[in-house]
Amino acid sequence: MAGPITTFDVKTQGVDHLIDRLKGFEPEVYKVLTREIKAASDKVGASARGFLPPDYVVSGWGPWGAGEKDYFGGHVAAKVRPGVRTRRVGGQRYVMGLVTMSSPGGVVYALLGRQDNSRLAETVKSIWGTEYPRALKPAWHLHADEAREDIQTAIDKAAEAVTRG
Repeated sequence: MAGPITTFDVKTQGVDHLIDRLKGFEPEVYKVLTREIKAASDKVGASARGFLPPDYVVSGWGPWGAGEKDYFGGHVAAKVRPGVRTRRVGGQRYVMGLVTMSSPGGVVYALLGRQDNSRLAETVKSIWGTEYPRALKPAWHLHADEAREDIQTAIDKAAEAVTRG
């Protein structure tokens, strides 16, 4: 189940050629670059994990015997993960750090009440607020700029390693 995704992209001149060269001819530098972008993304991820309810969302929510749809704080936190994506759009290459939440129980928590007004949704909104996706959005507001700077630094370092080598 794909969950909410928080992304922050960095647009840099010449990154198209750099990424293509790294993927084709400098795989070790590319691995270092992706590792550094994931580390930058995890600043948002770590903050999001801190915003998650540690045990349960509301009294009476699970365990229902629904398996993964139940909310278990540790399991949900473990499923908030950093990643990297590169995309070519209109001839321009974008490098994105991203954070995904892939636990079904976490996704339900993050989005519950966004489009429904059930009693459970109203209770969750009154306790945990209405900023969607919960946990990911406040973490993004706190750390996206710092992550962007770190991603740009990683790209610059990779470009320097290629020109030196």
